[in-house]
Amino acid sequence: MQNSINRREFIFNGSRLAGGVAALSLGSHLASGASQKAEKIDLSKSFPRYTKFAPKVPVYCVTPELTGCFHRFFNTSPISPSGRYLAVTRLLHEDRLNAPGEQAEIVLVDLKTGKSRVLAKTRGFDSQLGAQAQWGATDHELFFNDLEMKYWHGFGVRMDPLTGEQKNLEGPLFEVSQNGKYVAGICLLRSGLTQRGYGVVVPAEVMPWNTGAADDDGVYLTDTAT
Repeated sequence: MQNSINRREFIFNGSRLAGGVAALSLGSHLASGASQKAEKIDLSKSFPRYTKFAPKVPVYCVTPELTGCFHRFFNTSPISPSGRYLAVTRLLHEDRLNAPGEQAEIVLVDLKTGKSRVLAKTRGFDSQLGAQAQWGATDHELFFNDLEMKYWHGFGVRMDPLTGEQKNLEGPLFEVSQNGKYVAGICLLRSGLTQRGYGVVVPAEVMPWNTGAADDDGVYLTDTAT
């Protein structure tokens, strides 16, 4: 189930945050276990270089015209398996925590051309890990969370960012397997009780509470094909 890479390797070859703006070191490429061959991209052709505080490796701001862009954990690369695209959650405000029902954006940055576009809007996010945007096995598999407000159900979404095709999953998303076939997750609503910022934001009165080890709660595994 793990979709992880060495932290040191990721810091030097992957993405990083600089003042809340996603930035990339030169030579960024694919996440561990990805099936696509990485494309060599010269970030200096499309993005401004970050030079403050004399960074030890070349660093580029890849969201120069966007505010509020960030990715999730260090153990999952926001860079697509081919190395061409970056996926981030974009907060529409950074001066306060989000309220139930407010939206964020899932943004795709083309590292080759420097262009960015909004793929989707989502209510399934919070301030620490965003909408959990992460890649599957290829550039045609991007996953993130959303929130249905009638019954307050948090769920994962599988999208092909290159065609726009989208499929809602029954279960919640926290981690995607390297082959993109499975999604593991915990209740996104209950996350707000134990670790604010990791799940979704809902009104206090609809947040489910467990008494002991509940029979209807735990770690969920979702088949992304079915």
